[in-house]
Parts: sequence; structure tokens; C-alpha cells
Amino acid sequence: MKTSQKTAIVTGGAQGIGQQVAIKLARQGIMVVIADVTEDLARQTAQIIKETCASDVLVVKTDVKRKADVTRLMELVAKKF
Repeated sequence: MKTSQKTAIVTGGAQGIGQQVAIKLARQGIMVVIADVTEDLARQTAQIIKETCASDVLVVKTDVKRKADVTRLMELVAKKF
């Protein structure tokens, strides 16, 4: 199965376990979307992925408790991927 055509949305992907999941998925060739309320840390994680995995990554500031944020996230993901 080709994983290069898959996309994963990692909520809380800016740090901790979420960050490690995002990096591991990127290493497998999966395009990663980091959705987190902490945009600066999410961008740092995205930079790590770009430098070490050469994988496509998108950062979207998202508070999953807010319906409008989640709707925007899904729209951006659909548009990019």
C-alpha cells in the first residue's frame, strides 16, 4: 500500500506525544497536518518534519473545542490535499 497519498491530521501535534506521532507519520511518507492552538510550536514541529523527513506538512491553528476552527481546518485540508 502506498502511504505517500495519505494525509493525517494530528491534533495537539505541536509538542509531546502529538509531535512524535506527527514526525513518525511523516517518516512513513504521510502528508501531515498539525492542528494545534499553539501555532509557534506547531510551526517548529513542521520545520523539524520538513528538515528531517522531506514531507509535506501544513500547520493550522485550531482549537478543537470550537466548531468554526474545526470547519476551517477541514476546508484548508481539503483545499491543500
